Formats: sequence, structure tokens, C-alpha cells
Amino acid sequence: MTFKTFPSGAHALAIGAEYTKVYVAGWLQQGDKKVGVRLHYQTAQAGTGTLPERGHTYEMSLKGEHTLDVELPEAPELYEFVAHDKTQLELAGTRNRITVRVTDTDIAEGREYLFHVRSGVLYTDLKVKIVA
Repeated sequence: MTFKTFPSGAHALAIGAEYTKVYVAGWLQQGDKKVGVRLHYQTAQAGTGTLPERGHTYEMSLKGEHTLDVELPEAPELYEFVAHDKTQLELAGTRNRITVRVTDTDIAEGREYLFHVRSGVLYTDLKVKIVA
């Protein structure tokens, strides 16, 4: 998915996603009446902003508290983050850190958990992978 709506209601485009810019180049007229529009478009690719690479995987040990801190660069606004669908994660954060806690009672080596992080109009998908 390249476009996502976050719990805050903010919309974001996935980093690296292609999108199309459309603009009105002129009006089509019959006499004094506007009957249509001439459009021009240009394709572009979303940058990365301050976000980590899409699909980046963080490893978490099966032993211990099942908690991981993800450091993020300073951003002009707060990050927003959410677990993917019904992924069993608790997420909490500060200005440049997200604490990820796996709450899955069936946690096992090799299992992966997906979550999304938004900064401004861009977002990225990140994973936590359970290792021995």
C-alpha cells in the first residue's frame, strides 16, 4: 500500500512511492463558456524525509522482555506510529524514539511484526523480527 490514513486522520504517502502531479494547463472554451480543461501531468517519486528505509527490519531477542527501542532522527514534528492491522504490538514514543513491545503470547523465533511510522506527509513500514 502506498497511501495510508493514520489514527490522527493524517494521510501519508509511502517513502519511495511513485505519484502523479496533475495541474490545469488551460481551459477549453466554446465562445465565452468553459466546457472543459486541458490537464498536464508529471510523475514523481516521494523522498524519504527523516524516515528509515521502507521495510527495514529490527531484530529482537526471543529471550528477555520483548521490548526494543527504535531511534529516529530529530524531525520538525512528532512522529506518528501504529501497528499494522491486528499486529500484536504496543508502541509508545517520544520525539525521536519509539519503544516497541511484542504482546503476542505465541511469540516465536522467525516471526515478524509490522508497524508504520509517519512524519509529515510520508510514512515507512518497519518490521521487528524475533531471533534466538
